[in-house]
Amino acid sequence: MMTEHEIFEARLHAALAAHVSKGPTEFDAHGFARSVVEAEPRRRGRGATVRWPRVTMPRVAWVVVATALLVTALVASVLLAGARPFAGPTSWPRIGLPVPAGMAGQMADVVKTGSGYLAVGSTSWHSGDAPTGLVWASRDGLAWDPVSTGDMFADSELNAVVGGDGGFVAVGNDYLDATNGNGSVATSAAAWVSADGQTWRRAASIAAPERAVIADVAFAHGRYVAVGRELRGNLVPRIWQSDDADHWIPATDFDAASSYMGVISGVAAGGPGIVAVGWDHGIWT
Repeated sequence: MMTEHEIFEARLHAALAAHVSKGPTEFDAHGFARSVVEAEPRRRGRGATVRWPRVTMPRVAWVVVATALLVTALVASVLLAGARPFAGPTSWPRIGLPVPAGMAGQMADVVKTGSGYLAVGSTSWHSGDAPTGLVWASRDGLAWDPVSTGDMFADSELNAVVGGDGGFVAVGNDYLDATNGNGSVATSAAAWVSADGQTWRRAASIAAPERAVIADVAFAHGRYVAVGRELRGNLVPRIWQSDDADHWIPATDFDAASSYMGVISGVAAGGPGIVAVGWDHGIWT
């Protein structure tokens, strides 16, 4: 038969373990003390034997043991909490952007990959020439290497990139030779596909009129969704979708009348569906 001391010690350790398991930042000293009191034996049977000498106040021994364990737990909590890394960024050093010699450029979007990061963007307008789309890759976010894409993105602008079941998809627009009637350069919505972020090709088809631009892209539930606008007298919001990253069609049941003056500029997937936002006083879900 276990002694009274052994029974109490076992229950004391169990109470401590239960509280420590909550995490070092959630240790409840008051609750632990209460559990120690509740774990103290209330009755002594004839078969109980105490291995230490009986004293006038036997609770003193229990309090000493409980206090020692409590102090140990609190010290461990402080040490463990101090060892934890801070959640979230604490500083933002600036890193120079590698672009073709003699040209300026910008990154427009970045996505996490299995081995690091993939970013897309474009050069700025240069000596009357249209921008050229650019792709960068990085393993740690600190050192970025341009991805050699040849003439794949000539006269094009890359606005966003996403990863999905069909590989990586970059979206944006081509700049055309014709003008749209008001002196500005006409554009056509465009999408590109890559299995690894290094080798790119154009999507097989995209059902989009001229004077359209794709601003953002997301992936959810096995489907890519791209958003943007079309210039048709007014700016009209547009949404496209693709199940394979290669063939893009206009979204069905999309509430955007031709009288709208709006643009869809962002789209995100999460939770039960997809949300697109823009500036015609509307949000699409």
